[in-house]
Amino acid sequence: MNEPTLRVHCPHCHHFYILHLANLKQPISRYPCPFCHQPIVLPSSKKRASLSPENLGKSFPYLFQLAQYKILRLIARGGMGEVYKAWDEEQKRFVAVKILPSSLTKDLDFISRFKREAIALAKLCHPNIVQFIEENEENTIYYFAMELVEGTTLGMWIDAQKLTPSKVCSIFLQICYGLAYAHSCGVIHRDIKPSNILMDPKGIVKISDFGLARILFPPPEASSFSLTQTGAQLGTQGYISPEQRKDAKNVDHRTDIYSLGVMLYESLTGILPEGRFPLPSELNASLDKRFDWIIEKTLHPQPKKRFQSVEEIAHILGEIQQDILCSSSSVPTHRKRVLILVAEDDSSSCQLLQEFLQDLLPYGEILIAPDGEKAIELALRTPPQLILLDVYIPYANGIEVCKILRRHPSTTKIPILIITASFDDLKLKQQAYLAGADDFISKPLNFYELKNKLSEILSLDASSSTSK
Repeated sequence: MNEPTLRVHCPHCHHFYILHLANLKQPISRYPCPFCHQPIVLPSSKKRASLSPENLGKSFPYLFQLAQYKILRLIARGGMGEVYKAWDEEQKRFVAVKILPSSLTKDLDFISRFKREAIALAKLCHPNIVQFIEENEENTIYYFAMELVEGTTLGMWIDAQKLTPSKVCSIFLQICYGLAYAHSCGVIHRDIKPSNILMDPKGIVKISDFGLARILFPPPEASSFSLTQTGAQLGTQGYISPEQRKDAKNVDHRTDIYSLGVMLYESLTGILPEGRFPLPSELNASLDKRFDWIIEKTLHPQPKKRFQSVEEIAHILGEIQQDILCSSSSVPTHRKRVLILVAEDDSSSCQLLQEFLQDLLPYGEILIAPDGEKAIELALRTPPQLILLDVYIPYANGIEVCKILRRHPSTTKIPILIITASFDDLKLKQQAYLAGADDFISKPLNFYELKNKLSEILSLDASSSTSK
């Protein structure tokens, strides 16, 4: 186990140094700064006894503070702002705070563009888009807080050359879901590129940096913003569409589709598509030729000849991913692999369901989610053929999870069974049906009831399972 340490910022000489808490033999207030030897006011040993974020948040060495946010360190710097890791003292959590550099605070165009990003993010609430928290101004410092995503970027994965076709499908399906939602809300990103695609350690993809976004239906407070002159160019060279190079102000959602195609090509081949570029399968014969079809259509110079929605791309990627999953298993080619997601927090019920499903579907693969949050994560990462949701799972109950999954293109048509303790609870059944559930199974779990439900939904051969 790593010993606890504290990163200390000296307010006198402004040096940072590490204090090893386990080695302290006298009150912490007696340990001066090793650089200037001035006394440092730090928490008492009683407070050091608990290393929980709630207590440590009070003693984090920080650069400065904006409202309830203690600014800890710089994460990234770009042309439109600096992003810092911060501690939210009210919510007791780490967040990201984006600040407009002081050199740009006198430029009305940059202030407007900065606020435009906050407005664009505030319109969006989706698992694959960085979550907006709030926007504010303090002493001419313009900033907004958002979800902190600690992990990697798609650009890092491309540089490391670690992207398999299956991983590419998983990543780009999530990008498609996030973009589809943004487009449905009237937000066009206009700067889709690998460094703006964040990936957390769990594999969840988040679209970030809406600093160049175009809002098709801006709220009244944004109506006076004029960020792009007709004929001006915005975006990143190599990723922007031909029409965005000519006139960024009048592009529509299909410019994001073009940028998505560039990223997909780069992820599959490691290079950018320039000039008369070879198709992915011409560089790697093992790649599915449907990737070629996606690339050709997304990168067409004429917007009307591209895919007209990212949902179309997501559908093809989902088919490729499913075929990769089937081909990588030992399942005979005449038997299609069935992926089933079970969201159940009761271990005995979970074990019984696994036994039933393995007997009914010997070629099936079962994913287990102990709570609603994990169920949503697994379902969106690799859409299954069937979902079983216990109505009382923690964090988000089965009905709430069902509602969320029904709003996503990849899971809107997946059969969902709700597991309930009472089959006669008419009010609960009504709520579940309104949420989009297809049917119910009741506890105590019954093999024959489950078999009949699956036979209807998955068209199982009645003789394919062992009698119980």
